[in-house]
Amino acid sequence: MGDPQFGDPAIGIRWCTTCRSIYRADFTRCPMDGGLLQVSNVDPLIGTTVAKHYVIDACIGEGGMARVYRAHHARLAHKQFAVKVMFGDLAATLEMRLRFAQEADAASQLSHPNVVAIVDFGKTETGLMFLAMELVEGRSLAAIIDTEAPMRPERALALVRQICLGLGHAHAHGLVHRDLKPDNVLVTADDIARIVDFGLAIPADDERSTRLTRVGIALGTPIYAAPEQTHNDSVDHRADLFALGVTLFEMLAGRVPFDGGVVELVRANASDAPPSIEARSGVVVPVEVEQIVRRLMRRDPAARFADATAVIAAIDAALRAPVEVVALPPAPRRSRGRLAVALAAIGGAAFAAVALALPPDRGPPTTVATVATVAPVAPIAVPAPAVVAPPVIVPTPTPAPMPAPPPTLKVPPPVIRTRREPARVEPSHVRAASPAVEAAIEPPPVTPPPPTVPIESPPVVPPTPALPRPPVVAVTPPLWTTATVRVASLVVRGSLADADVRRAIERLLPAVQDCYRQTARAASRSPAATVHLTLAVDNTRRASAIQAASTNWPQLAACVGTAARALRTQSAPDVGDAAVVVDLAFQPVSP
Repeated sequence: MGDPQFGDPAIGIRWCTTCRSIYRADFTRCPMDGGLLQVSNVDPLIGTTVAKHYVIDACIGEGGMARVYRAHHARLAHKQFAVKVMFGDLAATLEMRLRFAQEADAASQLSHPNVVAIVDFGKTETGLMFLAMELVEGRSLAAIIDTEAPMRPERALALVRQICLGLGHAHAHGLVHRDLKPDNVLVTADDIARIVDFGLAIPADDERSTRLTRVGIALGTPIYAAPEQTHNDSVDHRADLFALGVTLFEMLAGRVPFDGGVVELVRANASDAPPSIEARSGVVVPVEVEQIVRRLMRRDPAARFADATAVIAAIDAALRAPVEVVALPPAPRRSRGRLAVALAAIGGAAFAAVALALPPDRGPPTTVATVATVAPVAPIAVPAPAVVAPPVIVPTPTPAPMPAPPPTLKVPPPVIRTRREPARVEPSHVRAASPAVEAAIEPPPVTPPPPTVPIESPPVVPPTPALPRPPVVAVTPPLWTTATVRVASLVVRGSLADADVRRAIERLLPAVQDCYRQTARAASRSPAATVHLTLAVDNTRRASAIQAASTNWPQLAACVGTAARALRTQSAPDVGDAAVVVDLAFQPVSP
């Protein structure tokens, strides 16, 4: 028998022959496009391209909402992703599409080494809801607990410290995970913890929390859910700290604090104090570690740690303390299968987005006894300070005063005196300065002047009259009022297919060409231009929030923005509004 999650040969996979959505319910036709459903033993998406960019290579996981595939970029073969595709029977309901879009919106705000990043989200032309994220090579923390717990305290604390760093980053952005558990933590080969699956992560003050609860979506997995989550009380970031305490308990003990079904687990978390790790599993851990677990799992949120930063400080203090662990027989592991059946009964979304296949069973782990003691430190002899003689101060000889520089003679500026004389016309090249000006600039010499030699003036040459310049004739380019229009670029963000938006824009092109014709005639010019257009498409399929701009022709942009009011798409976005950014390129042509 194969794994039913990935298509048991005896059970097969039910999928739509039109859109290739996978169904787990007994539909005969696809609710989204009416296509017939068929059953096969091969995943219909493997080998296909999703959203024009992601080539599906293999299925690597499955959860309550979607299947997760390993994919590579269509043009960059070495660039790999984990692509999450929603089940068709869930994508047919508005509530689940809202939740799927909510996961993408929440996780896209985060960028941290201990959080798996979201890189893309949308809806394909055939109607598949998908989410693309970075691919993390590793195992889920749940798989590590199943094969290696009880874990050494220092390793468990080191992994929980990294989870705290990721949670602190999410909490700083106002996001609460609400479904933190070992299945939603990936651990790489070098023991780096990464948080995944923000399907229930919404802002603490967001009203969507109540709306999604009313449609029957379970908030969290029962054994990891804080009491305030199951009592419909106000939930904040401290609910994630409670789940972190249960996770740390399970890592150290090899089993969860309580056993039972859904109702018993909810009641135990809300009313019973957690048992000690030794009483539950026989494993003895340092007192400082036990105190961290108990404080994280307090029923009253105010009695827990204030935030993830406070947890990190307590972990650092515990790691610095001397550790003494007593060797005991291995603790019996809990059965995760029974809990998974209980979760399926309430529809809880519980899966690791990019978990890989588990390695072969290594057999029961062995608890290793380690005793670390602190040896007494001998006092260190400190030598007496040496007597230092006072420094000898040598007087510095005073330099002899420098002789003062000779005084600088200040010559007053010459005073130029002029007098009015009858104007006379002389050539500029023979005109001499007046005697008064010459005397003021340079006093006359004492020696008698030399005999005056008459100087003959050169003949005056009349200026050559300037020839008239030929008039400049401006060459006016021809006015071409006809232009070709093409969609230079198109970006659609949201759950609306790019092809639907492109067809709607192409239906507007005749009106946009008329805008160029009218604007060129009014302005008596016809240059090439580009209009940058942004708008939103709402659930009425109409365009709103229209803005148009052009660097060299604002009048044309204003006309195009008015024409864009008539845009209508064939279908409406599934979730919220779709944002559209398009560049229209105009090129004038000869009439």
